Amino acid sequence: MDCYLRLMRIKAVPFKQHGTTMYSAVMSAKNLVDQYKVDIWHPTNEDGYQRAVSPTRAKQFGRYVASGEISAPAILVNIRKEDKDKITYDEGFLEISDDVTIWLVDGQHRVAGLEDLILSAGEKYENIEFPVIVMIGQDVYEEAKEFVVINNSQKRVRTDLGERFLQKRAKIEGTEKLLQKGIKNIEWIPTAIDVVDILNIDPDGIWYNKIRLPNEPKGITIVSQKAFSDSLKPLLKEDGRYFGSSKDTVASILKNYWEAIQQVFPEPFENPEGYVLMKTTGVVTLHGILPRIVRVIGNDEPSTTEFVKLLEKIPILNDVEKWSSPNGEYSRMTGQKGFLIIKLDLLEEIQETLMQVTA
Repeated sequence: MDCYLRLMRIKAVPFKQHGTTMYSAVMSAKNLVDQYKVDIWHPTNEDGYQRAVSPTRAKQFGRYVASGEISAPAILVNIRKEDKDKITYDEGFLEISDDVTIWLVDGQHRVAGLEDLILSAGEKYENIEFPVIVMIGQDVYEEAKEFVVINNSQKRVRTDLGERFLQKRAKIEGTEKLLQKGIKNIEWIPTAIDVVDILNIDPDGIWYNKIRLPNEPKGITIVSQKAFSDSLKPLLKEDGRYFGSSKDTVASILKNYWEAIQQVFPEPFENPEGYVLMKTTGVVTLHGILPRIVRVIGNDEPSTTEFVKLLEKIPILNDVEKWSSPNGEYSRMTGQKGFLIIKLDLLEEIQETLMQVTA
């Protein structure tokens, strides 16, 4: 080995799978970013197997590390055949000369994020250590196969469980701290889940045991936690009417609102499966128009009686043919486009009601 070449010396433990030796290693952020390369697919490089890095995703990981969070999953790299003779293993350490390319098989956004972090913050983050699996002597095809297997076999955490974790995290770490770390949707999801729980366990409320929680069988439930919590986003996000309101306040308003809807249109509550009113279609559209209804009433926390006075003037709200399932008009309007059409129908009747009152 050329004595003028710098050696990277990293802690490593060898292991074998089906006769193939690999190493479970530890590398500093600086070592990772110094000599890595990603095999990007391009018309001029059809053997490549990865997309170009997303700067946004990379920066997000850099901020994540800078905030003090840990990253436990191992990064996967390979030393290709042409360089395998340039590395040695001795007494618990891999020695890699600086003319060896470390091919990044899985973890490019993490490493790119570290590179961006080191460039912007200097030496502060260079010595943070990360777990790395080092393959030796695999060709580009084997790299691509590992990349595809990893990324096709991984199953994302179910969104409803992810929301539950955000709820718990906000209680443990605090929303303000998580906002500073750039955690997405932390300003509204924990409150939405809290509201779901309040409504779902209230024996005197419309939604008692009607919202399906993670890993629960359908049973008597009508709508999933995910659908219900998503429907609250327009109310709770930064520009929503109830942004920053307490969970109890929002739950109380929704309880009054749905009790009023039940008084105006009782049939779906007697037979929830026969209508889409209490399903995703109903919660998304009716929660979507709630800010307008509250504004018309002129009270941010209307009583059930106040809600009824307005809702009973909206004929479309208790139109059996439109809301019935599976053949009603609204039951066939799925997705955001369909929900928007329903909301526009309801808002149009609210506007007509206002015009009649002021005429």
